[in-house]
Amino acid sequence: MADLGVPFRLSDVDGVPCFWADMPGPCSAGLLFRVGRADELLSNGGLTAIVQRLALAEADYQRCDYDARVDATTTSFYAGGDPGDVANFLALVCRGLAALPLERLESDKRVLGIEDERELAGLAERLLMMRYGAAGYGLPFYEQLGLRWVRAEHVSSWAAQWFTRGNAALWMTCPPPAGLRLDVPDGMRVSPPHPQVLPGLELPAFAAAGEGPVASATVAARSAALTTAARSVAERLRADPAREVTAWQLPLAGSLSHRHIAVEGGERPLDALVSALSAVAAEGPTREELADAVEFAVHGVRADEAVPGNLDRLAVDELLGAPRRWKEDVVREAQSVSYAEAAAALREALTSQLLLAPADAAKPAEGLHDYPWFSPDRVQGSELKPAGRAAVRLVVGQDGVSHVTTASGRASTVRFRDVAAAVQEPDGSLTLIGRDGAIVPIDPAAFRGAGQVVSDLERTLPRELVIPPRDAGGLEHVARRKLRPGAPVGRELRLLHDRLDHGEEVVTLCTAIVGFKFGLLALTDRRVIWLHLGPRDPLVRELPYGHVIGVDMSRVPSHVVTLRSPVGETAFSRIDPKERAAELVDEIRKRVAAAQYEMNSQSDPSGSRK
Repeated sequence: MADLGVPFRLSDVDGVPCFWADMPGPCSAGLLFRVGRADELLSNGGLTAIVQRLALAEADYQRCDYDARVDATTTSFYAGGDPGDVANFLALVCRGLAALPLERLESDKRVLGIEDERELAGLAERLLMMRYGAAGYGLPFYEQLGLRWVRAEHVSSWAAQWFTRGNAALWMTCPPPAGLRLDVPDGMRVSPPHPQVLPGLELPAFAAAGEGPVASATVAARSAALTTAARSVAERLRADPAREVTAWQLPLAGSLSHRHIAVEGGERPLDALVSALSAVAAEGPTREELADAVEFAVHGVRADEAVPGNLDRLAVDELLGAPRRWKEDVVREAQSVSYAEAAAALREALTSQLLLAPADAAKPAEGLHDYPWFSPDRVQGSELKPAGRAAVRLVVGQDGVSHVTTASGRASTVRFRDVAAAVQEPDGSLTLIGRDGAIVPIDPAAFRGAGQVVSDLERTLPRELVIPPRDAGGLEHVARRKLRPGAPVGRELRLLHDRLDHGEEVVTLCTAIVGFKFGLLALTDRRVIWLHLGPRDPLVRELPYGHVIGVDMSRVPSHVVTLRSPVGETAFSRIDPKERAAELVDEIRKRVAAAQYEMNSQSDPSGSRK
């Protein structure tokens, strides 16, 4: 076999597999962990990015260049420079992961949230979302909603679960320095999630929507035969200089990968893409294309500039559970590919094809199924009356909600058991997102009775699925969501703002009457506060949750919430909006239970029960 350049080696560094090569010059290195966006949920998205950022809190003081990245299946920390400086950086990352500086959590969440808003999902993320929905490998398309709400305990638990010695791999372009230690907790390797295609998506499928490039996306086992076929398709398309052609692949579980080829510009790009795919799938690459593929493979493993990328590939494959493919394996496999093998590999991959084209494009082949843009069914239940003329109908059932288009009758349905996230909007509406990517907004301003639906869902859905608005801690945001529009409590809100302690957050608000006095009732994360501004001095009643003995609600003669404490009872009547009454009771009970648990823990640190 021809000279393939500097050899690769495998060593053990502090219990972590290390792929390395002895290259001259500065050392490059990557420390990878088998965790990424696909391991998160839509509701807690961003946990991995938070851990990565916190681990680098002290990295600015390092004497080497560094970078970090979170993708679908891995989290990577990269460095380049003097071998000793690189080793110091790796040790710093591991110390940071083992003891995250959680005092920086809120500020780092804000920074990551701003970055997330600025980064728009690209074609690759869109194709993954269309195949996998709002779960698993489809999550890179979506906002990282966890940046709005996750707390220190969630971040610590995530780091302990995923950033461990057994779930790591290392690569270096220099021999591992003597004494290099990776002081992360012990743990087991965690396999990547198995890709789960959307229910109702029949493949191969054709989707026409929006504008932009045409693209063919497939999921298949990585092989030299498929790589050769895909390269032939791309090079044939590039023969027209007016076309912009991009090819990209994302490793999934094991040897599986998601590949796409996109074409923009030139004459009839959709026909050109379909024609190139069909020709290679039928006849295979030409003799010249096979030879070019081998030459490309040899250059790709021989060139010095390709060493870091190839070592990184070995580390990723190790974490994903794919077979190790050394330089010799890559070249040998490329040299053994035949016309028939390449054609067969592409034909097999095209059975999973998702073909995307602009909205005005016609389906190019009868064998392609239509992409399911709408839900296959709708819930049975009550139809809410629109507040004005509406192009959609909102149907609410016991097991879910549906938006039904008035003109076509097509529906978007989210079953409550399949909710991936319930996103609170600043205007008081609630947007349900299903795991299949279906979206149903519930807007109290658009449908009568929708306010009660929103309140009920915010109480009954699992708390970790209800996502607050951006900057939800701001009092004005909570007031906009929770109070009835036009409620005459501007001065009470200003008084409440002045009485809040540092770091105290308002959870919900309503208006209520105590005795004959109208006022503002607020629940914070620490206490119950009622405020009334009379003609002279303000009247304020406060009750910490630890002092609450009980809470009850009655609907007669009006919505009344009664609090009991050691000093007596306080009745809050005429709760408005009335759907807040049940919300208040549930929230108070949860926080009272948490306060009592905390007091019991402090009085009995051992946790024993006598």
